[in-house]
Amino acid sequence: MRHCSLPARDLRLLDPLFIYPSTILGREKAIVVSLEQIRCIITADEVFLMNSLDGSLVQYKTELCKRLHQEKYHSDDLPFEFRALELALGFACLTLDIQVKELEMEIHPVLDELAKSISTLNLERVRRFKGHLLALTQRVQKVCDEIEQLMNDDGDMAEMYLTEKKQRNSCNDLYDQGNVQNKLIKFELLLTTATFLVTVFAVVTAVF
Repeated sequence: MRHCSLPARDLRLLDPLFIYPSTILGREKAIVVSLEQIRCIITADEVFLMNSLDGSLVQYKTELCKRLHQEKYHSDDLPFEFRALELALGFACLTLDIQVKELEMEIHPVLDELAKSISTLNLERVRRFKGHLLALTQRVQKVCDEIEQLMNDDGDMAEMYLTEKKQRNSCNDLYDQGNVQNKLIKFELLLTTATFLVTVFAVVTAVF
């Protein structure tokens, strides 16, 4: 990872043996992504996946290759790093959505049982599920916070436009700043959509 110029503290966030809050970091030559199971380093033309044999990461890798192949013929004009980040956000949202639905399926019978019989056992089961729900809600909120932080900081968003920086450093030509701005606007719309999806998943908290 030397050519990515990443400090050691960034690499620690990607260690699959440790649990860290969701994080998206824009660096000079890479984007560091830690979103649920998706932990990777995105450059202007590559994605380095940590623990790449994990089932969810294999799915991410397969879907990314599929989209890149499709977009050779139907380009959406987004650079590689934004497409890779978009997919990582999508998989993080999907992971949270699946866990929310699984928790809902487990919670409803317990609540029904509590309505029939208020007992110490049933109250303890509800308390345990509420703890799981709180932890899941905090994870959802952390993903939202990371996305909103990026949207509120134009500097961070521009820092993630790795393709433009790579091209700018490779030659001295003047670049079309309007085109750069258009891509950043598209990226912001992408983040807005992801925020909406994550927020929708958080609605499950209304169960209690």
